[in-house]
Amino acid sequence: MRTLADALDDFISDYRKSIHPLIEPFDPDWRSPCETGEPQPGDQGSVVTWQPVRRDDPHVLARLESALETTLHPDLKTWWGRWFSAHLEAAAPDGALTLLQLWNAADGDRMVENQIGHVVAQRRANAPLSLFIACTENGSDLQLTVDNLTGAVMLEPPGKKPLRVVASNLAAFIDELVPRVPNAHS
Repeated sequence: MRTLADALDDFISDYRKSIHPLIEPFDPDWRSPCETGEPQPGDQGSVVTWQPVRRDDPHVLARLESALETTLHPDLKTWWGRWFSAHLEAAAPDGALTLLQLWNAADGDRMVENQIGHVVAQRRANAPLSLFIACTENGSDLQLTVDNLTGAVMLEPPGKKPLRVVASNLAAFIDELVPRVPNAHS
């Protein structure tokens, strides 16, 4: 069985090969180990080139586990702890989506706070515990989550019960994706 780490690494490799150059808006107060060059002027402000940076941080969700008083699914730990990267655009069988990633360590803190808000809304709706990993195309409030118990990828409206299973696990889901050119930032 293919691991999530392998699927994610292969997707990142394909993304690097498919999308050139990788550019993000530059924020001097929000630096990243992903930045590969000096800021350059763009049409709407400064931009910076970047590359995903491999890391292994199995403790990235430790604070969230403590706050929720539960152990989180290992796929969620791999997802959030494997790479520093800008968000990644992809085409899935059901449409366009944005895979959420961490730009820097402080982004991990922000993600944990957002996940706590997500879980609070889920509890109000008596929905099963899941954490978000992606947003669907613009104009939709649907998100993709990973069910904490089963590891299945779910399509879910914020604060409500999941609509359906998208994939039996995160590795199978990633294997169906194709890198997509992001909206221009320059």
